[in-house]
Amino acid sequence: QDAQRHPNFETNTALLQELDITDYDMLCFQRWMAMAVVGGGFMSDYDVYPLHKQVSKGLPLPNGGKFTNYDPNPSSGVPSFQSGNAEEW
Repeated sequence: QDAQRHPNFETNTALLQELDITDYDMLCFQRWMAMAVVGGGFMSDYDVYPLHKQVSKGLPLPNGGKFTNYDPNPSSGVPSFQSGNAEEW
């Protein structure tokens, strides 16, 4: 629902549909638009537990809000734990 509020939702979704990707992959792309709409923050896959990060409510985002990927091996495929402000998303 949040992704649908993104100003480029319709355009981006139409482009993705041209790629003939699975529904799962479509949702993986759309969650990035949702993060931009809600103002940024931390995002992780539902099966990822970021146990090495200590985050309290109200704590500023790391790296001044710049997009940050916490995956130890970024070449492993789809990133599973990131943070950034709305502009970075």
